Amino acid sequence: MSEAAGREAGSIVLKTIGDDAPTEGPPTIGVATSVQGNYDPGRDQEKARVRIAYVLLAMLGLAVVCVLATGSYLALTCYAGKTCGEAKEAFALLSGTVALIFTPVVGLVGSAIGFYFGSKSAGG
Repeated sequence: MSEAAGREAGSIVLKTIGDDAPTEGPPTIGVATSVQGNYDPGRDQEKARVRIAYVLLAMLGLAVVCVLATGSYLALTCYAGKTCGEAKEAFALLSGTVALIFTPVVGLVGSAIGFYFGSKSAGG
């Protein structure tokens, strides 16, 4: 089957950029082009590292805000109610929850940020 007949039948013809590339006019529909060149994964790795660091920092920020909001609410209910028996139990529960959630998130953020800046200084 000739190349023209193949194009009419709906098949895709791969060409390398620069091989018979038209210098003017719209690109040919149905012709896929492949880019021949050196791929640098460093740029994609950098983007992934930044995204991971931002997500972990957002998780840490959310955890801090939630702990502060809950602690403030408990302190205000204890102050307004003049009885702190239930609030003390809630503070104990909050303390356990903070230790359970906050500590691993801080460790993850520290590792990600350390790895990010360590790779930045090692790479230049």
